[in-house]
Amino acid sequence: MHQAKYIEIKLQMFKLEMNKVVATPFEVGLKLAKAMSPQIGSKKEHMKKVPYQSVVGSLMYYMICIRLDIAYLVGIVS
Repeated sequence: MHQAKYIEIKLQMFKLEMNKVVATPFEVGLKLAKAMSPQIGSKKEHMKKVPYQSVVGSLMYYMICIRLDIAYLVGIVS
């Protein structure tokens, strides 16, 4: 099932369309920490405008309906 349009719409909705594309959704062995949060003023202000719960909810929908391989990543960020 090809859902590129759904992804494009969600990226535009959350203003994340300029983010870098990667081959794997999560670096093996990476541990998320508060220190990894944006510290620079402009990046920090941008992240305040991102509705985090909605982003995670959209990822959950995509995970359940289309891409089960991102389940681990969605669990980590949620």
